[in-house]
Amino acid sequence: MKKLFAGSLVLLLLASLVIELQNPRSVAAQNFGCDRTASISVSLGSSAVLVATRPGTTTLVCGFVISGDTITTTAVFKSGTGTTCGTGTVSHTGAMRMPDEGSIVFGTGVAPVLFGEYNTDFCITTATGAVTGVLLYRQ
Repeated sequence: MKKLFAGSLVLLLLASLVIELQNPRSVAAQNFGCDRTASISVSLGSSAVLVATRPGTTTLVCGFVISGDTITTTAVFKSGTGTTCGTGTVSHTGAMRMPDEGSIVFGTGVAPVLFGEYNTDFCITTATGAVTGVLLYRQ
C-alpha cells in the first residue's frame, strides 16, 4: 500500500510540474532561460515580425540589444497578428529612444523581461531611424 501511495504521489508531483512549466508566467517556467535568438533589422518607419507565433505558445523575451542609426531613432516591441502585428496589437514597451546613436541593452538572457501575448507574433516597430540588434527569447 505504501508503494502504491508513494508512486501515486510521484505521478501527481510530476503532473503538477508539467502544468506549472506550461504557464509562461510561473516562477518555474521563468527560471529556465531563453534558448533562441532573433536578428533585428528594421528600416525607418516600418515594422517587422521578430518571432512568428507557434500555436499554443507565448513568446518570452529574456533580453535584447538594439542600436539606432540616428540620435532620434525610436523603437517599440509589440505583439499582434496579421501583417507585422497590425491586428490586435499590444505594445510591450513605450517608444525607446537610442541614446545618441548608441544601444539599449536590456535583460540578462536568463529570466523573461517581456511577455508576448498568447498565440501572437512578436514584432518591432520604428518611427524614426533604422534599428538593428538581437532578441533572446523562448516560446
